Amino acid sequence: MVQISLPRNSKINPKGKVHNMAEGAQRVGCFKIYRWSPDDDECPRIDTFYIDLDKCGQMVLDALIKIKNEVDSTLTFRRSCREGICGSCAMNIDGSNTLACTKYISDIKGDVKIYPLPHMNVIKDLVPDLSNFYAQYESISPWLKAKDPVSGTSERLQSVEDRSKLDGIYDCILCASCSTSCPSYWWNSDKYLGPAALLQVYRWLADSRDEATDERLELLDDAFKLYRCHTIMNCTKTCPKDLNPAGAISKIKQLMLKRVLDKGFVRVVDYMGSDESVVQAARVSYGRGTKHTSQDAALIGYLMRHAHTSPFEMCEIKFHVKLPIFVARQWVRHRTASINEYSARYSVLDREFYIPGEGQIAEQSMNNAQGRGAPLPADAAKKIMELFRRNSELMYEDYAMLLEQGLARELARMNLTINCYTQWYWKVNLHNLLRFLALRSGMGAQYEIRAYADQILEIVKLWVPMVYAAFVEYHLESSTMSKSALMVVRRMLQGERVSREESGLGRREWGELMSVLYPDALSDVTNAMYANYLTLVGNFFGVEQTITQLTVSLEMLGHSVSGLVYGPMSDRYGRRPVMLFGMAVFLVAGLWCCFASNITALIVARFFHGVGAGVAAVVGYAMICDIYSDEECSKGVSLMYMCAVTPPRSSRPLWRYMITNEYGWRAVFVVSNVLTTALFLWLVRKLPETVQEKSRV
Repeated sequence: MVQISLPRNSKINPKGKVHNMAEGAQRVGCFKIYRWSPDDDECPRIDTFYIDLDKCGQMVLDALIKIKNEVDSTLTFRRSCREGICGSCAMNIDGSNTLACTKYISDIKGDVKIYPLPHMNVIKDLVPDLSNFYAQYESISPWLKAKDPVSGTSERLQSVEDRSKLDGIYDCILCASCSTSCPSYWWNSDKYLGPAALLQVYRWLADSRDEATDERLELLDDAFKLYRCHTIMNCTKTCPKDLNPAGAISKIKQLMLKRVLDKGFVRVVDYMGSDESVVQAARVSYGRGTKHTSQDAALIGYLMRHAHTSPFEMCEIKFHVKLPIFVARQWVRHRTASINEYSARYSVLDREFYIPGEGQIAEQSMNNAQGRGAPLPADAAKKIMELFRRNSELMYEDYAMLLEQGLARELARMNLTINCYTQWYWKVNLHNLLRFLALRSGMGAQYEIRAYADQILEIVKLWVPMVYAAFVEYHLESSTMSKSALMVVRRMLQGERVSREESGLGRREWGELMSVLYPDALSDVTNAMYANYLTLVGNFFGVEQTITQLTVSLEMLGHSVSGLVYGPMSDRYGRRPVMLFGMAVFLVAGLWCCFASNITALIVARFFHGVGAGVAAVVGYAMICDIYSDEECSKGVSLMYMCAVTPPRSSRPLWRYMITNEYGWRAVFVVSNVLTTALFLWLVRKLPETVQEKSRV
């Protein structure tokens, strides 16, 4: 049985002191008031006060003042304006948070029970500690931010319409009644900003004079500050000024939407659970708890690696998504989720269509029956875009005409094109969401659905960072192999020569396997021409295939080690000299391979060959990141790898026949050096320095 120890002084004594000052009164009010003083080593108690209501004001605050003045001067509470303006006298009265100065005694049936605002540290009696509440308010920068300060005494004027948008949100008096009525704030007040602070965030977001919208939204872009609101609505029910903090929070969430494609978006509506929820669920079967965050991460990694499902199902998230109809139909295949879609049976769909960008207009792929091939020329792409646009408009006009003629909406919608935008709420547990992302965020997925998956992946990263890290480690950036592919790898490690025909793999699976084994630029040129000829090398030096395999293993080791060196070197000395140095090492090592007199020399030379080859991936990537940013950087890196990797793979049979069979295995390195020398000389003349001296580390 679980035993819970309550903190000292946490138990409330319901039978405190009794004070009767209403003898002979016709109307008697009974007030039960929470009392606690840090100066007394006693538990909190409930004191009872009987007062003559005919000699007291109408409000609860009047009774408290009378008690303090005439009965017990030690009773402590906050008060100031007595008009519901300052918010000082907020407390829990008759089970609800409100202002004592605006709460009528006559509205309360029976005894009047008065407590401090709930779930906050108490300074004394009815005075809560609001330090954290005010710190959160300060953190949102609750003042107008503008790029150009107004000079002199002139004002920043607003139209009547813009000013009216602030009604119902600028009236907040920071009494904390709403925040302390929110269960999410009770348990997450260290991370969740709470209704009061978020209402003030929206007050500035809605102000036409404020110019810091992006900055304010970026502040809220994590898993706790905003999204711990689960729309319980306590805040709106309890607000003594009749404001609607829950509505303001909903509008902030709408502003937090992530734009996708030309007119689509993804935004989080609500979510439940976190990394801790996954860990807690796993502990049921794990048998014991974990003591450190690192152990939590390791446990989540174990669950992900071994395909456990139920712990991840403990977390749920709800999205509001706007997407083309054809993307929606592709989206739902093979996934388990709850969907409520905007219905064209009840409503009229908006005149909004998805038109692919010029770079997305492509021919049918010759290798993938359900994918795109090379992009079409610009002129042809523009014509097709215009065709899509014209046809969409014409079909929508017919749709509108049918509705005007009184045709049932459920029939008229048949005339809509599938690139018309729809919207839905999509609620899914974390396990199924990760399965969706594993299928839809890879390069093999359709571009339009991948764009949504990429945005959702960023949301998952903020929501459950430990799960995200494990997902990337064991799914997104890992590779699974078939039994046949695994046998190919084992045979290669044993030094065997393996061809695609012998492996039993199809062309696509063979290509995918080779891209995993030999992913990088210069080293791939050599491996494409050399890896299948280990038998010839072994025969030449008279050694076993397991020994010749070391020439590949050491090359890979050198390549891996170089990545730890080239990065810091290029940050310190610049990209250009390090790139040229690495290529020089590659050339010298290539010559060494050409003239190696024994297998040991060849193995050592291959190690330095890998060291030199590593510069292309590390420094080349860094230079692209120096020059470009965001999407252009991603395109540049993709283009670099495409140019470096694709040609040698597709021409491997030609290299094998023309070079090795005709001139021997050493000729592989001769050809590699000739090509690299030409590239080296070109780079000496053309390669720019992308890191200025003042920016070097």
